[in-house]
This record gives sequence, C-alpha cells and structure tokens, in this order.
Amino acid sequence: EMVVVGVWVPWLVLIGWRQRRLGPKDYDPNEDGEISAQEMMLFLYKNLTFVLNIGVALCLLVAVAAGVLYTSPWDRVELQMLAVTSILLWCNFLNVMMPFKFFGVLVIIIYKMLIGDFFKFLVVFIIMVGAFSQALFALLQLSDFPDEI
Repeated sequence: EMVVVGVWVPWLVLIGWRQRRLGPKDYDPNEDGEISAQEMMLFLYKNLTFVLNIGVALCLLVAVAAGVLYTSPWDRVELQMLAVTSILLWCNFLNVMMPFKFFGVLVIIIYKMLIGDFFKFLVVFIIMVGAFSQALFALLQLSDFPDEI
C-alpha cells in the first residue's frame, strides 16, 4: 500500500502540475481586469485535470495517514477518503474520455449543466438550509426542558 501511494501520489502531482494553466491570460482572457462568472467557469474547465489530480493525491495521502493512525478519531476517515478518491478518479476518467466524439459531447453537456445550473441551485439551497437551521436553533432555545431535546 505504501509503495503504491509512494508511486501514485508524486505521479499525479507531476501530471497535474504539467497540465496546469494558471497564467493571467487563462483567468482573464479578454484582459479587461474584471473576472466574470463565465471566465471563472472557463478557468476551472482549463484546469480541471490539475484540480482533479491534486485532489486525488491529497485524498490518497490523508487515507494513508488515517490507515497508519488507525485510532478512534481516524476509524472511518480512511474509507471516506478512499470514497472521495474514487469519485474524483471517475471524474478524471470522464475528462480523459472527452476527446472521443461520442463521449466528449455528453461530458461537456454534463459539465455545463453542473457548473451553470447546479451551483446556482446549491447557493440557494445553502442559504435556505442556513435559514431553517438558525430558526430551528432559535426555537429550541425556548424549550422548557432543554435536556430532553
């Protein structure tokens, strides 16, 4: 396990580092000094391989550290990190399938849907969850018997 991680983590970091695009022309293509949401989406798309590879490498390092420190707070962390790693690797696999005509169109459609609509929904959802949790917290403060809650 340590040998696999010792080989994979540096390789993923190296591949991700080589494919990064972090220049000023990448995050502000029209060089107007203002970064719009469209430009941020394009920047994330350009650096998707970099983000996925670095994320996988970090999750693998945390999973190995959790496996070594297999004590009470780290019991499930190894499996949770391996689950996140598998999701990131499958996303990376979709990124690899993008040059093929049949799969590439579908991957781009899913990417645009996630970035465009899903994040807008997620912002509204987080605001609503925050509002309801704050209201519930305020209502529970009025309880006559707080130990029974």
